[in-house]
Amino acid sequence: MPVEPNATNPDGNATIDASLDPNQVKGNGNPSPPAPQAKDPNFKPADKQEEKKEEPKPDDKSKEPDPKPDPKKEAPLDTAVWGDTSSENGNAVLTLLQNAGVTPVEAKGLLFDAVQAGDLSKVDRKALEDRLGKANATIVMTGADNFIKEQKSKANAIVAELHTEVGGKDNWQKVAAWANENVPAEEIEEFRAMINGGGMKAKMAARELKARYESADSNSSLEVKETLPGGKPSTPVEPPLSKQEYIKKLETLTRNHFGNPPAHLRQALLDARKRGAALGK
Repeated sequence: MPVEPNATNPDGNATIDASLDPNQVKGNGNPSPPAPQAKDPNFKPADKQEEKKEEPKPDDKSKEPDPKPDPKKEAPLDTAVWGDTSSENGNAVLTLLQNAGVTPVEAKGLLFDAVQAGDLSKVDRKALEDRLGKANATIVMTGADNFIKEQKSKANAIVAELHTEVGGKDNWQKVAAWANENVPAEEIEEFRAMINGGGMKAKMAARELKARYESADSNSSLEVKETLPGGKPSTPVEPPLSKQEYIKKLETLTRNHFGNPPAHLRQALLDARKRGAALGK
């Protein structure tokens, strides 16, 4: 089959397009397809190449994700919201209520009123179980019961201390009744806080109230059956004292006994003050 020339030279022979590679010309001047090329497996066209992402360095802490909080971890009691019962059982109950999403207002109706009354039969058990679940409600009731028992035991110990300081139950009832009528309300609250604290604070409150009771003109000294070491009864040895003398001697006595003078010595000073008042001192 004759070849159509691209151009004719004077001899009439076909010429070759100079733009073609001589190796691509085969036979009578027809160009052949390009020879197959070996493909680079790592080569990708520019429009299909993926942008290489920078890997974070192992020691780059700023790129590490923040740790997620453990939902099973129990949050500590927020005493600014719930207060502090000064009891392991009491605070455990408050912590469970807090972490169950109960508010202090809810807790008052569910539990607190009954606890303050010392009677858990007043708790609506079904309402408590509906709010906390049966297992948690049982834990709360057990903790509340233990807390009530603790508070009753503590209160009994404080009452015993008060009775000891003033010379018995009858004397304390006299002192308490008089104080409620004659001591300013703000001071009563201070004494009540000291008594509720128990220990030395309660004893100091009882002594001060007893002293005020006995120093009042309308009251007589409380009868205190007390003996000195060795079984000898205490007897007043102080001469009649004026008010200023009494205060000075009481301060000295208290300081010499590190804030806890023996009851019979305090009684002796009070008796001396009574005699002094009878003499007009």
